[in-house]
Amino acid sequence: MPHCLVICSNGLQAAYLGAYGNPWIHTPNIDRLAAEGVVFDWHFPDNLTTLPTRRSWWSGRYTLHDELLGWGPVNSPDEFEALRSLDSAGVRTTLISDCPYVNDPDMGYTAAWSETLLIRGSGYDAWCEPGPGDPPVESEPGLRLPPADDPHHDLWKDRWANLLRNRQKSGRLHDVAKTGAGQVIDTAIDWLEQRDRSTDRKPFLLWLDIFCPHGPWDIPEEFRDYYAAEAADQFVVHETGDLLAPQAEQAKDVAVLVDVPGGWVGDAITDDELVRLRKTYAGAVTLLDNQVGRLLDHLDRTGKREEIVVIFVSDQGEPLGEHDFVRRPIASVHEELAHTPLIVRWPSAAENGQRCAALVQTVDLAPTLCESLGVEPPEDWPGQSLAPLLNDHESPWRDSAVYAMDNETFAIRTRDWLLIEEPKAEDESVADEDDEANGIERSLYVKPEDRWEIHDVSSMHSDVVDELSEKLHGFLENHRIEEKDA
Repeated sequence: MPHCLVICSNGLQAAYLGAYGNPWIHTPNIDRLAAEGVVFDWHFPDNLTTLPTRRSWWSGRYTLHDELLGWGPVNSPDEFEALRSLDSAGVRTTLISDCPYVNDPDMGYTAAWSETLLIRGSGYDAWCEPGPGDPPVESEPGLRLPPADDPHHDLWKDRWANLLRNRQKSGRLHDVAKTGAGQVIDTAIDWLEQRDRSTDRKPFLLWLDIFCPHGPWDIPEEFRDYYAAEAADQFVVHETGDLLAPQAEQAKDVAVLVDVPGGWVGDAITDDELVRLRKTYAGAVTLLDNQVGRLLDHLDRTGKREEIVVIFVSDQGEPLGEHDFVRRPIASVHEELAHTPLIVRWPSAAENGQRCAALVQTVDLAPTLCESLGVEPPEDWPGQSLAPLLNDHESPWRDSAVYAMDNETFAIRTRDWLLIEEPKAEDESVADEDDEANGIERSLYVKPEDRWEIHDVSSMHSDVVDELSEKLHGFLENHRIEEKDA
């Protein structure tokens, strides 16, 4: 019986990996894993972002239909039915995490694990008490505070004060091993070595929750500036989304932003700063890849690769100007946020080294974990184990995927179409009377040709809009009913 290792990154846009078509960012280790496993081309979390995604992964159930199942605290460890099922079957479940949202004890996300090893100091983690030696936020040029009259000024000042205290205590700018990603991987290698020395032979699920490359991008200069000296290639989203030749300025000549509040290009960030931010983000992706490589090398060196199912996945992408905004100032379900990588290396799977075009979602991970560890999943879980696709990527699968963010913006994706429904902006008019009454704006995109969802064709395909909208709302209603009856 194999064991299972999940390498979960936070905020990794699929388009920044070589395995998903990126031609300029160096990700040789994740690409190696892709070459040895199965790449799922179309993986979508059902409920974005960080905590809602984990809620789906660890419960085995959709959560997008209920606003209380999003960013709220976990009411009971029993909610995480997948972890409970594994534990009841004798599987040792271990969480190693530097994700501050997951690690927060008030949220309850760590309580269902057999064992937790939590690493502090990533992101805005309130790890260090304020003190007289704290560096002032205003002294860091990479942190540009909103104006004093901005309603979010104090929020960002407090977040960035935590960031600078964490930087000072951890020493992460000078040693990649002291970054959150470096510490998670070191802890994982130590855990595997200790287990080898022990008499424990129980099957295990080892889940590595790595906050990188989620912002803030407070990383060693060797990675922060890894791509800065190169030509400032950029996404031109009004055409194909491909990387094109540089504009006038080199990225290295633009001031580095360690972090930026969510906002609009031209407001929160200039065009040149956006190009530089993409370079910094790319450096964080390469840092992640570098650390993943150390772990894969350890598995190879110790002969463990044929004993462990390895799953690489991310909870969300990262908006970096593809729709004229950065981070998440609004609820969004566009490509750059909702399309996330999923790679599975299952020992001796027939389809290893190939790609799978099935529409897979977060709810498919729990039954996959159960099957990999020899545990029977509950019959009423909505997801399916990915194991059949690992041996035959043409196996029958769902014909659509539904996903959402903040119980506000919803989407349904098929092989050929993406329909997005979102609240209508107050200053916009909608011709359809039903949409007007419901305050809903609908947009339709041809997939996969319109990768970055630029050309709304809803006015030309009203029949498709109606059909997909009915299917979307039927799905949501069915899951509301199931929840009430549970």
